[in-house]
Amino acid sequence: MRTTIAFIFSLLILAGCTEKKEEKLLPITNENISGVWKASRFVSTLPGLTEEQKKGGELEFLSSVYTLRADHSFNLTSDAYAAGANGRWELDPNTYLLRMSYEMGGERGVEEFTVEALKADTLTLRIDIKDMNAFIQLKLSRSK
Repeated sequence: MRTTIAFIFSLLILAGCTEKKEEKLLPITNENISGVWKASRFVSTLPGLTEEQKKGGELEFLSSVYTLRADHSFNLTSDAYAAGANGRWELDPNTYLLRMSYEMGGERGVEEFTVEALKADTLTLRIDIKDMNAFIQLKLSRSK
């Protein structure tokens, strides 16, 4: 009987050690968003794109690196835009809307993302395109 209990106890300890720990969500704050983020996953439901266009967009995005500094300046670089885009970012703490205003190649632009989730090593952003009934979801991994 003691052997059986010891065996079961050992299995429980082993299972607890090998079980993957679920990473905790962090509060969505300026401090937690700041950092260097490398693109890791791209999902798009935009209609009318060919597979070639989808693949090209995904490959371009996956080469992107977002540097969100604590002073709210930011830089975005990718394989296609080595010079990058520079600008400012702001986070609305009530709606979790992340707004990036930038200049790239003499053109000004604004991107607005909803922060869906923030963990120590991942940031998930989403753009809803209501008039097309579509979305783009971006997953970024924190660079170390």
